[in-house]
Amino acid sequence: MLFVQPQFVFHVVSTTLFLRKSFFFNSSRPVRRVVDFFYLLRKIGNSFPKHVLLCVGFKTKPVAPQHALLESSSPVKRHQNKTCVGAMGLNLIERLGLTAVKVYLESRLGLSLRVTCYVAVGLFGTAFAWRRLQQRRLLMHSRQRAARKLEARNAAVASFARPTTEQLERFRHIAFMNIPQLLIALQRGEVSAEDAVRTYIYLACAAQQEFNCLADVMFTEALSHARELDRILAETGKPVGPLHGLPISIKENIGISGTDSTVGTSGNCFLEREDAVLIQVIREAGAVPFTKTNVPQTMLSFETSNPVYGRTSNPWNLDRTCGGSSGGEGALIAAGGSPVGIGSDIGGSIRIPCQFCGLYGIKPTSSRIALAGSIAVMYGQESIASSLGPMGTSVEDLAILCRVLMSEKQFRRDPDCGAPLPFNNDEFASTNKLKVGYYTYDGFFEPSHSCKRAVLEAVEALRAKGHTVIEFDPPNVQPAMEAYYYMLTADGSGQFLAALRNEDIDPSIATRRPFSREEDEAAVCISCSKSRAT
Repeated sequence: MLFVQPQFVFHVVSTTLFLRKSFFFNSSRPVRRVVDFFYLLRKIGNSFPKHVLLCVGFKTKPVAPQHALLESSSPVKRHQNKTCVGAMGLNLIERLGLTAVKVYLESRLGLSLRVTCYVAVGLFGTAFAWRRLQQRRLLMHSRQRAARKLEARNAAVASFARPTTEQLERFRHIAFMNIPQLLIALQRGEVSAEDAVRTYIYLACAAQQEFNCLADVMFTEALSHARELDRILAETGKPVGPLHGLPISIKENIGISGTDSTVGTSGNCFLEREDAVLIQVIREAGAVPFTKTNVPQTMLSFETSNPVYGRTSNPWNLDRTCGGSSGGEGALIAAGGSPVGIGSDIGGSIRIPCQFCGLYGIKPTSSRIALAGSIAVMYGQESIASSLGPMGTSVEDLAILCRVLMSEKQFRRDPDCGAPLPFNNDEFASTNKLKVGYYTYDGFFEPSHSCKRAVLEAVEALRAKGHTVIEFDPPNVQPAMEAYYYMLTADGSGQFLAALRNEDIDPSIATRRPFSREEDEAAVCISCSKSRAT
């Protein structure tokens, strides 16, 4: 009966897993990986049962200290190590006592074992160099695509003619209207849709020069759409819908026909997109999408910067970030380049830019507004669902958009929408007193002094209006946060990393090195111990 030693099984499994990682192509230290490979082969040979080795003509010898050849850190030794890998492989194979292999190579094939080792190492090195060359070519190709996209955006912005003095006077009048006033003027024909769109195209181009907040633009298409709306109003005397002629900016990941949704990666440049359900709904309501706004690379960052369009600054302070991932939207609206816009939010992507840029925003319940047609990095991730929502300069701006977006039109087009409940205007206009809960520290994230002060100021304002405000401690925040991050990266961040393959990594999402699960848990423990201490 044949008994296999446990260490033999362990080393065989280790070597199999080692080979499956494609160590010649993925390692930045291929010489060391080759040494590791030979070392594992040697361990397998020494962990074979002795009687099995004798039966097949193998011999075993004592194993030398692990990586003895690489223990010296001197430059001379390192150079010698790199130049004698073939001899080292020969030495290791001879120490393994692979007599059968040596006899077969020399007697049957007429090959020297030393030459075979040198050839094998040479082939491995050539394959590694070829792989690196291919990666470099793909990276250069992605940079060229990003450069062409940026050039196209800049050309579109530069081609928009500067307005005349007469146009500037009209634009100034339109720019100082709030959304309810502008909609009334548009529906009555006092302001043409074309003038409204031209006003905000001009303001968006001015904001772009200062803050770099635009992504793909559709100025020509927006003007054509505005002229068509003016024609319909002149012929019928009726506006197209409740948002007749209103210019709207859109976050870059929301699909619009004829534009790109790159999510900050060159691999998504110059791909055909279709109108998202949200775009179809607002166009039927008479709105005019005229530009897309910048996002972080992969949209999983709180700083809006990517290798395609660059970094977006905060309109209030150029040295500060505008937040993310709807940062381009927040910067454009705060700079006056758009009256209102649409963003998306999964972990603060609407709320953070609104806070950083001094705006109003709402993250509706997931699937309250149709997501069909919006682009994501992690497809199939259903546990932590994203939401689309409006961003503007007042609560009334958000209510005007919600009345249109939360309608039956989107429910018919997107079966994945949640409960088909229209916007409840009676509840919105109600003056009943509310009971509101609040907290300033959840036991996990330490708030900044400014955030804490803002919450307390809101508490005092609500109490002054007669509402009941109660402080509470959120329960089970630590396990909830652990579940949040684990569900968000349930595939081991495979799709996230695939989106960054052959791409320049933006500094805003680059890390020193990937963190392991043990390091994540250690960081959570440190955070919890600090919270208990405080």
